[in-house]
Amino acid sequence: MLSQKSSGLLLVGRNVHISHARHISCGRNVKFEDYSEIHGLCRDGLVFGNNVTIGRGAMIRPSSYYGGDIGSGLGTCDNSSIRPHADVDCSVKIGIGKNVMFGPKCSLFAENHNFSDGNKEYQESGG
Repeated sequence: MLSQKSSGLLLVGRNVHISHARHISCGRNVKFEDYSEIHGLCRDGLVFGNNVTIGRGAMIRPSSYYGGDIGSGLGTCDNSSIRPHADVDCSVKIGIGKNVMFGPKCSLFAENHNFSDGNKEYQESGG
């Protein structure tokens, strides 16, 4: 399923959607729980350390749905988790340290919008 790298046990739940797997690397004991979405299309990749859990229904999307540039990605250190139904949009690089737990339904939006041209629509401002 993941073609770049997994250095140990990788548990993938039911109905998990993984795209662009070649940009995803996993340490030991990584879990993608049921119904999570992991989109790997990004410049720097998605890197999951050891003992990382991506909760049920969580979404990780590094690239804009508005057709902008390819996003940077995400790095999570050991023993961290993104809890159920969280939304992580990492067009700009997000780094999560060791032993960090994001609560359920938490949203992280790292976008890079340029609002210097007031005539552009939000979707056209980069990100």
